[in-house]
Amino acid sequence: MNPTDPVTGGDDLSGTGQGQDRWTLAGNPHDFSGGFGGGTPIPCFVSRTTSGAFAAKVNGTNICTVGLPVACVNAANAEPNGPAGVANNTGIAELNRLGCYMMGNSVIVPPAQGTFGSMSRNAIYGLGFWEWDMSIIKSWKIREKITTQFRAEIYNVTNSTQFVAPNATLSAPSTFGQAQATPDVGVNSPIVGTGGPRKIQFGLKFLF
Repeated sequence: MNPTDPVTGGDDLSGTGQGQDRWTLAGNPHDFSGGFGGGTPIPCFVSRTTSGAFAAKVNGTNICTVGLPVACVNAANAEPNGPAGVANNTGIAELNRLGCYMMGNSVIVPPAQGTFGSMSRNAIYGLGFWEWDMSIIKSWKIREKITTQFRAEIYNVTNSTQFVAPNATLSAPSTFGQAQATPDVGVNSPIVGTGGPRKIQFGLKFLF
């Protein structure tokens, strides 16, 4: 399984300007592991006052579910307050402004402005990469020092889709946790056997 390091570069919640802020994960990180790397994003939730990316719609339908789960509210209320005089300096204020993610009984919520989220680096593991490749080899000895060899090589025998690392940008709810390409496409690797559909190749060579 591949570790994932969710961060956000667009909100600068910490006020450091580094663009690598983490949120807070309350619950069991394994609840999210089964969702990271699949074909759909992690479920997100917003309040009715939320604006920005979390309030966006696709074909008239909200990306995130309107209505904050109790687990998100409880986790946000437990967040430390930010500096006095700073806008959204409480966890619940930032939750209402942005939103949260939830899978199983666990949630990911934003910290208050001027603070750091407590999620550790690589806290969540995405789906692992597995692929079954097979080779069939047949050799014929023509003479003592001459051999002919035929090879049939099959990559991804089961024709199972394997995805590249998922999007781990917390401020992108429409794709957070979603893998959007296979490794051969997502990382520009045209080599066979890197996540694409089943491929078969044949080879014939002489050994002497």
